[in-house]
Formats: sequence, structure tokens, C-alpha cells
Amino acid sequence: MKKMLFLTLMVAFVYGQPEKGAPKMVADFLPGYYVPLKGDTVKGEIQINLENPAMAYQSFSFRTKPGAKANNFTTKKAKAYGFGNQHYTLVSFDPQTQVFMRVWARGRLMFYEYMEEGAKEPVFFIQEPASEDPEKKELKKLSKLHYKRELKPYMKDQPMIWNDLDKFNFVPEKIAKSIQEFNSMYAASSTE
Repeated sequence: MKKMLFLTLMVAFVYGQPEKGAPKMVADFLPGYYVPLKGDTVKGEIQINLENPAMAYQSFSFRTKPGAKANNFTTKKAKAYGFGNQHYTLVSFDPQTQVFMRVWARGRLMFYEYMEEGAKEPVFFIQEPASEDPEKKELKKLSKLHYKRELKPYMKDQPMIWNDLDKFNFVPEKIAKSIQEFNSMYAASSTE
């Protein structure tokens, strides 16, 4: 009897184990939105647990209500999307290449984040779209070592804000806060 009980437990243990291999991720959705190439903003849910973080810069999954089937959107179908405090917008590297970039600061100066496929960490860009200087209109990749020096021509009109940047530590949140402060100086003056 003890052998039969032992054998039964052993069979249940062996066949009751889940299959080995990569665990399947359950899709997590957060309230969000997307802006189609033509039309108004659509509210719904954005999938956030991508297996590959770089995919957020190429495409995203969206559903209009909980439990609905998620649709995949690429740069050819949407011009912006966002969830929580993260907003992504369509940006052109060149006439043939468009990608989604995370927007850290928006205004006179634009501060973006982008991650290429296979990269270990994102890269950051600065741009002044309304500048008369053609170099400032183009996306400028920021070096994590020399970013303060690279930001100087963009922030020369507000040297106090530029001086407050930490030249040794590249912290995107602090840089975004400084650029937002810089932008707020011009947003207030343009509405007067």
C-alpha cells in the first residue's frame, strides 16, 4: 500500500510540473492614448511589458477597452502615443527613417530618448525646432560624458539654468527638469 501511494505521488509530481522553457509573459496594459496620422486622439490602453524595450520606439500595442484584442501600431499608422507620464512622438532621423522617441521635455527645446534594437541603454537627443540656426534644427545626440558642453549653445540665453546642471552625472530626470525650466521662461513670455 505504501509503495502504491509513493508511486502515485511520484507520477503526480512528475506529470504535474509545468513545461520547462521560457515563461510566457502576461500582457500588462495601462490607460493611455494614441494619435493616428489622420484624426483625433484615441483613448484606451497601451501594452507596457514588452519583452524587448527597444520595441517601444518602433511600435506599440493598443486596445480600446479591457479584454479587447490589442492591435499593433507602427510609425506608419500613428504619430504619437503615451501612458502614465511617458509620451512618445514620431521623429524623423532622415527622410526615410521615422521612429518613436520618448519626449522628456517639450517647448523651445525638445529633449528626446531613443533606444536602438540590441542596445543596452538609450541615447538622448536635443533639438531646437524653431531655431534660425540649421544645426540646432537637427537632432543632436548627447554624449553622457560631455552633455553639459553640448547643451551650452542651446541654453546660452539662460546661463543660470545651464550652470546648475551637474557636469559629472548624466541624469535624464534632472536634465529634463532643467530644460523644462528653460522652456517655461519662453512659454510665459510668448503668452504676454
